[in-house]
Amino acid sequence: MNNAGPTSTSRHPDTSKRRRAIAALIASMVIGSTVPILVRWSEVGPVSTAFWRMAIGGGLAIVVLRPWRDGRAVLSRGMVIGLGIGGALFAADLATFHLAIGATSVANASLLNNLAPLFAGAIAVVFGRPPSRRFWLGTALAIIGATVLFSPKFDGGSPELVGLGIGLTSALFFACYLLVVERLRDACSTITIVAWTGLAAAAVLLPTAWAAGEQLVPATLEGWIVLTALAIIAQGVGQALVVYALAGLSGPEAGAGILLQVVATAVLGVLLLGEAVGMALIVGGTTILLGVVIATSRGDRRGEGGPPIAKASISAS
Repeated sequence: MNNAGPTSTSRHPDTSKRRRAIAALIASMVIGSTVPILVRWSEVGPVSTAFWRMAIGGGLAIVVLRPWRDGRAVLSRGMVIGLGIGGALFAADLATFHLAIGATSVANASLLNNLAPLFAGAIAVVFGRPPSRRFWLGTALAIIGATVLFSPKFDGGSPELVGLGIGLTSALFFACYLLVVERLRDACSTITIVAWTGLAAAAVLLPTAWAAGEQLVPATLEGWIVLTALAIIAQGVGQALVVYALAGLSGPEAGAGILLQVVATAVLGVLLLGEAVGMALIVGGTTILLGVVIATSRGDRRGEGGPPIAKASISAS
């Protein structure tokens, strides 16, 4: 009895913190599920939408976070180059993700973008960091799921096949971004990375949208409201909740958040956009998500696990 009291008391703060982290993760995933909906509702082009998302969100991040006051904010030439590369990769991810949203269902686009940790783990092999057996098992399942998801589109050369391909490309770009961020974390704080890569992405997206001939400015107040909601709520609040949640959760718990976001996106697509959910999406999507969770989960006692950026990947586009 004497020992039970202190033990219970000492565990309470950790339990409370974990509950808050889980609540933050759930909230962030639900908020994140609105991103494809808002992108679809945007009055401007997909790349222009990505620009405003990062320009408004990145500008607010600079004002609120004030990275120049961070103790690790002094940037060397190498850090500036790294942040620039990270911003360019993030811009490419956002542009292709937004294009995929317009070319396929929001559920498909969100599902494929979340394959980023698998791409990142495969790329890490080149740098002498072979993933665990769990990773390859999860990757195999994800490939099977993607095959099921893609197979109906090959019939008669479905135009949606292009959208699925663009979705896969967005995952590849995001995987490269995550690997760059992983390297930057050795020298830069999270505040510095979030603020400056966001503005760097906006700087890349604006001329890209202009060169593509997209409409750059919304025509109505409703159009501005959509872009502001995308930048402040989906990008700002959602990402802040992700950062808070990751501090108190394990990799498998964080990876499971992918399930919630994709399912919530599919539900919103049905309710708000009238999109259909077929057997290919249900079976293929479930298999893909199961593969991602297995691949990014912690391994056995010897420390086997998925790619080191697994937890960060749930803050995907």
